[in-house]
Amino acid sequence: MKIAIITPSYPPSIGGNATTSARLADGLKSKRIKTTVFLPEQLKEKKNLEKLEKSKPDIVQAFHAYKSGIIGSETCKKLGIPLVVTITGTDVNINLFQDEKKDKVKEILNFAKTIVVFHKSIKAKILKELPHIKNKIRTIKQTVKLKHKHCEIRKKLGISKNDIVFFLPAAIRQIKYENFHLQEFVKLNKKYGIKLVLAGPVLDESFAKGFLDQIKKHKWIYYIPKIPHDEIKCVFEDIDVALNTSITEGGMANAVLEAMSVGKPVLASAIEGNRSVIKDNYNGLIFEGKNDFYKNAQKLILSYKLRKKLGKNAKNFIRKNFHYRNEINGYASLYRKALGLAKY
Repeated sequence: MKIAIITPSYPPSIGGNATTSARLADGLKSKRIKTTVFLPEQLKEKKNLEKLEKSKPDIVQAFHAYKSGIIGSETCKKLGIPLVVTITGTDVNINLFQDEKKDKVKEILNFAKTIVVFHKSIKAKILKELPHIKNKIRTIKQTVKLKHKHCEIRKKLGISKNDIVFFLPAAIRQIKYENFHLQEFVKLNKKYGIKLVLAGPVLDESFAKGFLDQIKKHKWIYYIPKIPHDEIKCVFEDIDVALNTSITEGGMANAVLEAMSVGKPVLASAIEGNRSVIKDNYNGLIFEGKNDFYKNAQKLILSYKLRKKLGKNAKNFIRKNFHYRNEINGYASLYRKALGLAKY
């Protein structure tokens, strides 16, 4: 079986789509499923589109309905093969409701042979808009696959081993920082001397300019444009609290799962994607609004015992409920069924 994967990003680029698509491509090798990966912008060039077509894939797997599904559906129509679409948070929470994008997203979801979601909450949102596609939606949870390349993030940044470090791995775009409360961090730094590390590429230039100008005013905030994924485990091990300040996730964020798998407490915004994996005050903390954020951040700063408890529970939760083998088996089974080699 041959699968053509179309994804908005792929290593050495970083981000959720890159992490998920690379994890899938790597895992499918063990199933003797050959994968070829393309970026949507690559397929704007005739030579790359011809390369995809000449590879004669059995299925096109698109990550992100709007960004990858458009060229994916066109290719599938031309070759007469099935399209599998894995939905992102941006697809369901934003693009599906934007006047200039919603019709195209619906067209792609209607055309797709199978639609993959990470959590039942995402399925429910899709079915409110497109109830007739219920039978083609499958839930396959994201999982974690981390390498361990040694790094010394505190040493590189000049941060003391005694400092409390908050870490936010997220691309610089507005939806990822909608619940980022800078002034609360300023208060926490003045009172407790905390440090804040932000890591992620700029994906929204207009938002990034003002945002990065703001954080440059604070010497205790460190911005790293890129951390290679094979170093991310090491970075998580070297920080105290992981953050998610997004307004949207596609059911669960890779970075949240990764932090939890390493045994780090996560302080996350109260959105469905975070609540799908974080049980408040058991394996992480959820916040709503700036006051709640400050209160919970302060708890984590003051209590090493709380950080250890949440981190331990988080690690056990991931170990028990998120198995890489199940994710790969889920996709492999789904592909066989899409080709009529097995029943749904």
